[in-house]
Amino acid sequence: MKYLELFKKTGLDTVYDFFIPDLRNSGKSQPSKTLMGYKFAEDLLAGLLTVKHEKGHNQFVLYGFSMGAMAIFNLTGRKDLMTQLNESEIIIDQMILDSPLANVKEILIYQSRAKNIPEFIFERTFNLFDEMVGGTANAMRMSILMEKYQGPVMILHSKADRRTPYKIMKDEYDLLNRKSVQLHTFEKVGHVKIYQSEKYKEIYTEIVSEFLRSNL
Repeated sequence: MKYLELFKKTGLDTVYDFFIPDLRNSGKSQPSKTLMGYKFAEDLLAGLLTVKHEKGHNQFVLYGFSMGAMAIFNLTGRKDLMTQLNESEIIIDQMILDSPLANVKEILIYQSRAKNIPEFIFERTFNLFDEMVGGTANAMRMSILMEKYQGPVMILHSKADRRTPYKIMKDEYDLLNRKSVQLHTFEKVGHVKIYQSEKYKEIYTEIVSEFLRSNL
């Protein structure tokens, strides 16, 4: 909700309509397994279909944070969800990704090492997770799920982010190797805290506004 200030300040609230989904296991939603964004993607699709049915909109800009970004990757990269998007004639015009979870396996490895979890336990647990996401766990990464999406994308990430380390995201960004994907980096600020930082709030606002207006 804090980010609505950005759109009001830049006048973009007169250009766009806004839909903020209350995803499962978040906000006032009931507890439920999210599977690192795999299930969030299904909620996001349901939301877009609802907006199209009730409001007639079929063009969207997706703005995702952390695991929400992985939900966007799944939405545009999972074959079953892509098929539904295409059949419903829903168009994703642009994406803004703040502190994205860009590679599920690498993030889980990073977290398990931080907690000194033995490798054999990690492998067993990861295999169970893989079964829960239909054998797609190794493909839950930005460079693979974004392979077919050709629209403009902007990534904002802090080099000091400990929840979704910059190096993991940067490796995926380099593999994607696409001119339509912009990357903006920031120093010494926490996970999903760039806009809330007094040091970066103004430049963050300018970057997002310019990106959206240049691609209208």
